[in-house]
Amino acid sequence: MNSEIVKFQILREKKILVLYGGWSAERDISCLTGKAILSSLLHQRFNVAGFDVREDNLADIDCDIAYIALHGTGGEDGIIQDFLASKGICYTGSNATVSRVCIDKFRTKQKLDALNIPTPSYFKSKVAKLVFKGEPIVCKAMNEGSAIGVHIIKTQEDFERAILDLSKYNEVMVEEYIAGREFTVGIVGDLVLPVIEIVSANEFYDFDAKYSLGKSKHLFPLGFDFLKDLAKKTHDALGCRAVSRVDFMLDKAGKPFVIEINTIPGMTETSLLPDAAAKIGINFDDLVFRILETSVFNKVF
Repeated sequence: MNSEIVKFQILREKKILVLYGGWSAERDISCLTGKAILSSLLHQRFNVAGFDVREDNLADIDCDIAYIALHGTGGEDGIIQDFLASKGICYTGSNATVSRVCIDKFRTKQKLDALNIPTPSYFKSKVAKLVFKGEPIVCKAMNEGSAIGVHIIKTQEDFERAILDLSKYNEVMVEEYIAGREFTVGIVGDLVLPVIEIVSANEFYDFDAKYSLGKSKHLFPLGFDFLKDLAKKTHDALGCRAVSRVDFMLDKAGKPFVIEINTIPGMTETSLLPDAAAKIGINFDDLVFRILETSVFNKVF
Protein backbone atom coordinates (compact mmCIF):
# COMPACT_ATOMS: atom_id res chain seq x y z
CA MET A 1 0.00 0.00 0.00
CA ASN A 2 1.22 3.55 -0.79
CA SER A 3 2.95 5.07 2.26
CA GLU A 4 0.94 8.28 1.96
CA ILE A 5 -2.30 6.30 2.11
CA VAL A 6 -1.01 4.46 5.21
CA LYS A 7 -0.16 7.77 6.88
CA PHE A 8 -3.55 9.17 5.96
CA GLN A 9 -5.33 6.19 7.50
CA ILE A 10 -3.24 6.37 10.69
CA LEU A 11 -3.91 10.08 11.11
CA ARG A 12 -7.65 9.70 10.51
CA GLU A 13 -7.79 7.49 13.61
CA LYS A 14 -6.31 10.23 15.81
CA LYS A 15 -8.20 12.92 17.71
CA ILE A 16 -7.05 16.26 16.28
CA LEU A 17 -7.68 19.75 17.61
CA VAL A 18 -7.02 22.82 15.48
CA LEU A 19 -5.76 25.48 17.88
CA TYR A 20 -6.57 29.03 16.84
CA GLY A 21 -7.44 32.42 18.31
CA GLY A 22 -5.06 33.07 21.17
CA TRP A 23 -4.33 36.39 22.82
CA SER A 24 -1.88 38.06 20.45
CA ALA A 25 -2.48 41.08 18.22
CA GLU A 26 -2.95 38.56 15.39
CA ARG A 27 -5.94 36.83 16.99
CA ASP A 28 -8.39 37.65 14.19
CA ILE A 29 -6.00 36.36 11.51
CA SER A 30 -5.35 33.24 13.56
CA CYS A 31 -9.10 32.55 13.64
CA LEU A 32 -9.26 32.84 9.86
CA THR A 33 -6.25 30.52 9.44
CA GLY A 34 -7.55 28.01 11.97
CA LYS A 35 -11.07 27.84 10.60
CA ALA A 36 -9.75 27.35 7.07
CA ILE A 37 -7.58 24.45 8.29
CA LEU A 38 -10.48 23.02 10.32
CA SER A 39 -12.80 23.15 7.31
CA SER A 40 -10.19 21.35 5.21
CA LEU A 41 -9.65 18.57 7.74
CA LEU A 42 -13.39 18.09 8.15
CA HIS A 43 -13.71 17.89 4.38
CA GLN A 44 -11.02 15.19 4.43
CA ARG A 45 -13.03 13.34 7.12
CA PHE A 46 -10.54 13.56 9.94
CA ASN A 47 -11.62 13.26 13.56
CA VAL A 48 -11.12 16.96 14.19
CA ALA A 49 -12.55 19.90 16.11
CA GLY A 50 -11.61 23.52 16.57
CA PHE A 51 -10.36 24.98 19.85
CA ASP A 52 -10.33 28.73 20.51
CA VAL A 53 -7.28 29.18 22.72
CA ARG A 54 -7.25 31.59 25.65
CA GLU A 55 -4.69 32.05 28.38
CA ASP A 56 -7.08 30.46 30.90
CA ASN A 57 -8.21 27.35 28.99
CA LEU A 58 -4.99 25.58 27.99
CA ALA A 59 -5.70 22.79 30.49
CA ASP A 60 -8.83 21.91 28.50
CA ILE A 61 -6.81 20.89 25.44
CA ASP A 62 -7.31 17.14 25.08
CA CYS A 63 -6.26 15.43 21.85
CA ASP A 64 -3.71 13.18 20.19
CA ILE A 65 -2.50 15.86 17.78
CA ALA A 66 -2.70 19.64 17.96
CA TYR A 67 -2.70 21.45 14.64
CA ILE A 68 -1.30 24.85 15.63
CA ALA A 69 -2.84 27.79 13.79
CA LEU A 70 -1.88 30.38 16.41
CA HIS A 71 0.00 33.43 15.16
CA GLY A 72 2.22 35.62 17.31
CA THR A 73 2.53 35.58 21.10
CA GLY A 74 1.38 32.33 22.64
CA GLY A 75 1.50 30.49 19.33
CA GLU A 76 4.80 31.11 17.61
CA ASP A 77 6.93 31.85 20.67
CA GLY A 78 7.22 28.37 22.20
CA ILE A 79 4.52 28.78 24.87
CA ILE A 80 1.95 26.43 23.33
CA GLN A 81 4.69 24.07 22.10
CA ASP A 82 6.11 23.72 25.63
CA PHE A 83 2.64 23.13 27.05
CA LEU A 84 1.72 20.48 24.49
CA ALA A 85 5.04 18.69 24.91
CA SER A 86 4.52 18.62 28.69
CA LYS A 87 1.23 16.77 28.09
CA GLY A 88 2.74 14.41 25.53
CA ILE A 89 0.60 15.84 22.73
CA CYS A 90 2.08 15.81 19.25
CA TYR A 91 1.78 19.10 17.39
CA THR A 92 2.45 20.63 13.99
CA GLY A 93 5.41 22.82 13.14
CA SER A 94 8.66 23.69 14.87
CA ASN A 95 9.49 22.89 18.48
CA ALA A 96 9.51 25.36 21.37
CA THR A 97 13.22 26.17 21.22
CA VAL A 98 13.15 27.01 17.51
CA SER A 99 9.90 28.95 17.87
CA ARG A 100 11.36 31.16 20.62
CA VAL A 101 14.24 32.15 18.38
CA CYS A 102 12.27 32.65 15.17
CA ILE A 103 9.59 34.90 16.63
CA ASP A 104 12.27 37.16 18.13
CA LYS A 105 13.46 39.31 15.22
CA PHE A 106 16.67 40.29 17.01
CA ARG A 107 17.66 36.73 17.99
CA THR A 108 16.78 35.50 14.49
CA LYS A 109 19.13 38.05 12.95
CA GLN A 110 21.87 37.15 15.40
CA LYS A 111 21.54 33.54 14.23
CA LEU A 112 21.56 34.60 10.58
CA ASP A 113 24.71 36.65 11.15
CA ALA A 114 26.44 33.75 12.88
CA LEU A 115 25.57 31.50 9.92
CA ASN A 116 26.71 34.06 7.31
CA ILE A 117 23.19 34.34 5.90
CA PRO A 118 22.76 37.88 4.53
CA THR A 119 20.38 40.11 6.49
CA PRO A 120 20.12 43.91 6.81
CA SER A 121 22.26 45.47 9.53
CA TYR A 122 20.39 46.04 12.78
CA PHE A 123 20.49 47.01 16.42
CA LYS A 124 18.18 46.90 19.42
CA SER A 125 17.02 50.08 21.15
CA LYS A 126 14.77 51.31 23.91
CA VAL A 127 11.89 53.19 22.27
CA ALA A 128 12.53 56.22 24.48
CA LYS A 129 16.11 56.48 23.18
CA LEU A 130 15.30 56.32 19.47
CA VAL A 131 16.34 59.28 17.34
CA PHE A 132 15.90 59.99 13.64
CA LYS A 133 19.07 61.19 11.91
CA GLY A 134 17.65 61.74 8.45
CA GLU A 135 18.61 58.42 6.83
CA PRO A 136 15.77 55.96 6.09
CA ILE A 137 15.43 53.18 8.66
CA VAL A 138 12.97 50.44 9.54
CA CYS A 139 11.69 50.10 13.12
CA LYS A 140 10.07 46.83 14.17
CA ALA A 141 8.33 45.51 17.24
CA MET A 142 10.52 42.64 18.39
CA ASN A 143 7.98 39.81 18.63
CA GLU A 144 5.01 40.69 16.44
CA GLY A 145 3.98 39.21 13.11
CA SER A 146 1.76 40.28 10.20
CA ALA A 147 3.82 43.49 9.94
CA ILE A 148 2.27 44.74 13.19
CA GLY A 149 4.57 47.36 14.68
CA VAL A 150 6.65 47.73 11.49
CA HIS A 151 7.43 51.26 10.33
CA ILE A 152 9.50 52.53 7.42
CA ILE A 153 10.83 55.91 8.55
CA LYS A 154 11.99 58.40 5.95
CA THR A 155 10.87 61.70 7.46
CA GLN A 156 10.48 63.32 10.88
CA GLU A 157 6.72 62.93 10.48
CA ASP A 158 7.18 59.19 9.88
CA PHE A 159 9.36 59.02 12.98
CA GLU A 160 6.85 60.76 15.22
CA ARG A 161 4.03 58.53 13.98
CA ALA A 162 6.16 55.41 14.55
CA ILE A 163 7.13 56.43 18.09
CA LEU A 164 3.48 56.96 18.95
CA ASP A 165 2.65 53.42 17.82
CA LEU A 166 5.76 51.79 19.27
CA SER A 167 5.48 53.47 22.68
CA LYS A 168 3.62 50.39 23.98
CA TYR A 169 6.77 48.32 23.51
CA ASN A 170 9.84 48.49 25.71
CA GLU A 171 12.40 47.68 23.03
CA VAL A 172 12.34 47.61 19.26
CA MET A 173 14.70 46.54 16.51
CA VAL A 174 16.07 49.15 14.15
CA GLU A 175 17.03 47.78 10.76
CA GLU A 176 18.82 49.10 7.70
CA TYR A 177 16.33 50.17 5.04
CA ILE A 178 16.67 48.12 1.86
CA ALA A 179 15.09 49.78 -1.17
CA GLY A 180 14.14 47.12 -3.69
CA ARG A 181 11.79 44.21 -4.36
CA GLU A 182 10.05 41.98 -1.83
CA PHE A 183 9.94 38.17 -2.16
CA THR A 184 8.93 35.17 -0.09
CA VAL A 185 9.55 31.42 -0.27
CA GLY A 186 7.52 28.76 1.54
CA ILE A 187 8.78 25.35 2.64
CA VAL A 188 6.67 22.30 3.46
CA GLY A 189 8.64 19.27 4.57
CA ASP A 190 11.50 18.94 2.10
CA LEU A 191 9.56 20.71 -0.63
CA VAL A 192 10.57 24.28 -1.45
CA LEU A 193 7.64 26.08 -3.01
CA PRO A 194 7.86 28.56 -5.91
CA VAL A 195 9.26 32.03 -5.32
CA ILE A 196 6.62 34.73 -4.94
CA GLU A 197 7.29 38.40 -5.57
CA ILE A 198 4.99 40.58 -3.50
CA VAL A 199 3.78 43.80 -5.08
CA SER A 200 1.88 45.89 -2.55
CA ALA A 201 -0.50 48.76 -3.19
CA ASN A 202 0.90 50.31 0.00
CA GLU A 203 4.45 51.45 0.70
CA PHE A 204 5.30 47.94 1.85
CA TYR A 205 3.54 44.64 2.54
CA ASP A 206 1.86 45.87 5.72
CA PHE A 207 -1.13 44.42 7.63
CA ASP A 208 -3.63 46.11 5.33
CA ALA A 209 -1.91 44.84 2.19
CA LYS A 210 -1.62 41.32 3.60
CA TYR A 211 -5.26 40.82 4.47
CA SER A 212 -7.31 43.13 2.24
CA LEU A 213 -8.40 41.68 -1.09
CA GLY A 214 -6.86 43.56 -4.00
CA LYS A 215 -4.21 45.34 -1.90
CA SER A 216 -1.34 43.14 -3.08
CA LYS A 217 -0.34 40.97 -6.01
CA HIS A 218 1.49 37.65 -5.75
CA LEU A 219 3.68 37.21 -8.81
CA PHE A 220 5.73 34.18 -9.87
CA PRO A 221 8.81 35.59 -11.64
CA LEU A 222 11.36 33.38 -13.39
CA GLY A 223 15.06 33.45 -12.63
CA PHE A 224 14.98 33.61 -8.82
CA ASP A 225 15.67 30.00 -7.87
CA PHE A 226 18.68 31.18 -5.84
CA LEU A 227 16.12 32.44 -3.31
CA LYS A 228 14.76 28.91 -2.95
CA ASP A 229 18.24 27.69 -2.04
CA LEU A 230 18.71 30.50 0.47
CA ALA A 231 15.26 29.90 1.97
CA LYS A 232 15.99 26.20 2.51
CA LYS A 233 19.37 27.05 4.01
CA THR A 234 17.70 29.48 6.41
CA HIS A 235 14.93 27.01 7.32
CA ASP A 236 17.43 24.22 8.02
CA ALA A 237 19.97 26.43 9.81
CA LEU A 238 17.38 27.73 12.25
CA GLY A 239 16.09 24.22 12.89
CA CYS A 240 12.58 24.71 11.52
CA ARG A 241 10.44 21.66 10.93
CA ALA A 242 7.46 20.82 8.68
CA VAL A 243 6.64 24.34 7.48
CA SER A 244 8.02 27.87 7.30
CA ARG A 245 8.04 30.90 5.06
CA VAL A 246 11.16 32.99 4.54
CA ASP A 247 10.82 36.66 3.57
CA PHE A 248 13.40 38.51 1.49
CA MET A 249 14.30 41.92 0.15
CA LEU A 250 16.41 42.25 -3.00
CA ASP A 251 18.27 45.53 -3.25
CA LYS A 252 18.60 47.44 -6.51
CA ALA A 253 21.77 45.47 -7.35
CA GLY A 254 19.89 42.19 -6.93
CA LYS A 255 21.55 41.20 -3.64
CA PRO A 256 19.19 39.17 -1.40
CA PHE A 257 18.64 39.86 2.30
CA VAL A 258 16.67 37.59 4.63
CA ILE A 259 14.21 39.76 6.52
CA GLU A 260 12.57 37.16 8.76
CA ILE A 261 11.18 33.64 8.94
CA ASN A 262 7.62 32.65 9.84
CA THR A 263 7.14 29.30 11.56
CA ILE A 264 3.31 29.34 11.33
CA PRO A 265 2.51 31.02 8.01
CA GLY A 266 -1.00 32.29 7.38
CA MET A 267 -3.51 30.04 5.63
CA THR A 268 -6.20 32.60 4.75
CA GLU A 269 -7.67 33.38 1.34
CA THR A 270 -5.06 36.10 0.78
CA SER A 271 -2.10 34.15 2.25
CA LEU A 272 1.14 33.45 0.42
CA LEU A 273 1.79 29.80 1.32
CA PRO A 274 -1.44 28.41 -0.24
CA ASP A 275 -0.85 30.52 -3.36
CA ALA A 276 2.67 29.14 -3.79
CA ALA A 277 1.46 25.57 -3.28
CA ALA A 278 -1.38 26.02 -5.78
CA LYS A 279 1.13 27.20 -8.37
CA ILE A 280 2.57 23.67 -8.53
CA GLY A 281 -0.75 21.86 -8.29
CA ILE A 282 -0.98 21.36 -4.51
CA ASN A 283 -4.53 22.24 -3.48
CA PHE A 284 -5.44 23.55 -0.03
CA ASP A 285 -6.52 20.16 1.35
CA ASP A 286 -3.26 18.58 0.22
CA LEU A 287 -1.23 21.43 1.72
CA VAL A 288 -3.01 21.07 5.07
CA PHE A 289 -2.41 17.32 5.06
CA ARG A 290 1.27 17.67 4.08
CA ILE A 291 1.93 19.97 7.03
CA LEU A 292 0.15 17.53 9.34
CA GLU A 293 1.86 14.35 8.18
CA THR A 294 5.29 15.95 7.92
CA SER A 295 4.98 17.21 11.48
CA VAL A 296 3.70 13.99 12.98
CA PHE A 297 5.97 11.52 11.23
CA ASN A 298 9.14 13.61 11.52
CA LYS A 299 8.65 15.15 14.95
CA VAL A 300 11.46 15.59 17.46
CA PHE A 301 10.26 17.34 20.62
